[in-house]
Amino acid sequence: MVIGRNGKQTKERVMQVLSFEGLQRVQVESAEAGDICAIVGLIPWISAIRLPVRKARRPLPIIAVDEPTLDMTFRVNDGPFAGREGIT
Repeated sequence: MVIGRNGKQTKERVMQVLSFEGLQRVQVESAEAGDICAIVGLIPWISAIRLPVRKARRPLPIIAVDEPTLDMTFRVNDGPFAGREGIT
């Protein structure tokens, strides 16, 4: 059972559960709360899903994650070596 952000429940079939060892993905039988894993087979992909614990059938609360941000400042090179590239 997959529970979406809006609380809608849908039945989905999980094809594989992959855990990580370094940068490699390794297929495992199960994952526990707190494990970082990849789940193969959930279609359509849902950005924030909750998978309830099999015994409890209650979803864990959604944890809000901030979107990644990038801040860049572009300006004229006015440093002491401006325009002197390649001069020794």
